[in-house]
Amino acid sequence: MANSWVDATTADTLPVQLANLKSTPAYPEGFEVLGDFRGADFQDWKTDGFAFGANTTLGEPLFSSSNGDLETFSPGIASSQKFGRGIFGALRSPDFIVDKQFVGVRAKGKGASIRIVMENFQLISNPIYGDLDQKVNEEEWQNYTIDVGSWKGQKVYIEILPGSFIRHNYTQDPEAYIAAAYAIAFDYVWQTPVLSDQDTNVSLSQAVKNWKSGQSTPSEIAYLNQKLKKGDLEKYFPSALALKAKSDAIGTMVKDSVFIQGVTDGFAGESPIFIRGNHADQSEEKMPRIFLSGIFEEQKAYRGAGSGRQQMVKMMLSADNPLTSRVMVNRIWHHVFGRGIVETVDNFGLQGKLPTNPELLDFLSLQFVQQSWSIKTMIKNMVLTQTFQRSTTGGSVDKDPDNLYLTRYSVRRLEAEGIRDAVLTAAGTLNPSMYGNPVPVHLTSFMQGRGRPRNSGPLDGNGRRSVYLEVRRNFLDRMMTVFDRPTPFTTFGKRDVTNVPAQSLFLMNDPFIAEQAGHMANELLANNQLSENEKIVEAYLRAFSRLPTADEISKGLAFLSETKAVAILDSKAEENVDLIVWKEYCHALFNMKSFIYLL
Repeated sequence: MANSWVDATTADTLPVQLANLKSTPAYPEGFEVLGDFRGADFQDWKTDGFAFGANTTLGEPLFSSSNGDLETFSPGIASSQKFGRGIFGALRSPDFIVDKQFVGVRAKGKGASIRIVMENFQLISNPIYGDLDQKVNEEEWQNYTIDVGSWKGQKVYIEILPGSFIRHNYTQDPEAYIAAAYAIAFDYVWQTPVLSDQDTNVSLSQAVKNWKSGQSTPSEIAYLNQKLKKGDLEKYFPSALALKAKSDAIGTMVKDSVFIQGVTDGFAGESPIFIRGNHADQSEEKMPRIFLSGIFEEQKAYRGAGSGRQQMVKMMLSADNPLTSRVMVNRIWHHVFGRGIVETVDNFGLQGKLPTNPELLDFLSLQFVQQSWSIKTMIKNMVLTQTFQRSTTGGSVDKDPDNLYLTRYSVRRLEAEGIRDAVLTAAGTLNPSMYGNPVPVHLTSFMQGRGRPRNSGPLDGNGRRSVYLEVRRNFLDRMMTVFDRPTPFTTFGKRDVTNVPAQSLFLMNDPFIAEQAGHMANELLANNQLSENEKIVEAYLRAFSRLPTADEISKGLAFLSETKAVAILDSKAEENVDLIVWKEYCHALFNMKSFIYLL
């Protein structure tokens, strides 16, 4: 089949000395072959994506694009051009301990890179690990050498990519590709590994038979190319043109595939125990991979070449494991009612609190599993209950002062994201569209420091819902922080809920709140047919989803009258006094406790 990923001259440029093949290569001290892709497979390296395919290029037939003549059989390399350029994928070595001064990769490519990933730390960047990332932009074979002498004793792996990282963002040009012949580790001088090979004394018919079955060796492919050059093999294959068309169609389908960031299953590995949590004091014996003890009466250690993630997920979702569904249901209950059936949502152990209603927790856990672990269905079941629909003012305060048994609905403050979205909704500026890139965080003059983005995002976040706002660990959104959104340094099953002066000061003084109050005022004034009473009613419906009482209307009219008198004295002739007055009124509504609390 014709392919575009290698040319007929590759056989002359690869560092393969076929005349000096040895069955058992011997190397001097200080030299090690980490991977050799000149054979039929990637040895024990792993690939993901479509770029590198399942095997090397050894034995791939290359046909003339004009008449279908067989031109040559490709030598073996690891190439990301199996289906064309610009295809996503990666080739990774097994983990190994650095014990040599240098790691080298014989490669060529365009817009590609070779990385040494240290202790699974992916953020390879200056000044710490920047030298461990080599850019590949030469389309002739080159020896790429990485000095790892400073990291001896560390666990690393090699990653070969048909793209590159710019800071922490992976980019890949449509014409990007990479090809690799082998990877080595050495102390002194670069050496080309000797190709291990099988007995080359095979007949032509046997060599052809091995090629058909995909069992060719490099020497056999070289032998077939010699016979092809001498005219001892058939060259004319008109059907190859049809095969080329099919191959191109497959390449187009692969190139149009959509990839997302994810986790690739790694290699199997056992780890020691850190004695009393001390990484420097490790047990001599490495422990087998196994699920949490104490949950199953009997379980077997994970075996196989993979990391064990798949087996772990199966045990988490096993019918014999009651913990997963109970924890999840309890967290859903916590978010719906403000407190979990087990209040310590992160701790179901002896140090946590007991469930207030264990029978209910068991019932919901079983129901959750029976309904295919559907979170949406579970939330629907909860909010349709009478318990959820109870008032905050009912119930028995004497018998249930802490409302542990939900005789009434607990008064709750909205989460930070909900408060911001409520402001945008009341102002009529919320953009309800879904998906898309995150909106850059708005930067104030006080937000300085290393890593500060070059450009600030808009004050209102383009009106997008808060879930679409960018989260930068060192430049956190002011409103989210004030209203207790957790810092993105660790996980939180239960957020803190505070009531501090900074929250009131934010609602009074922040430019975002003032801006949205102005938008809400404009919306109210745009409807000229409404009286002041009706505008107050509209404002309450926007802010609190309820009608105002007669007393609230009366106080609102008084507020408008007093504010207007002050505004007339203070304003300039060209200013819109009505807008100033209604902006102040809307701003006052945002500062009411009932705006940020569910009462």
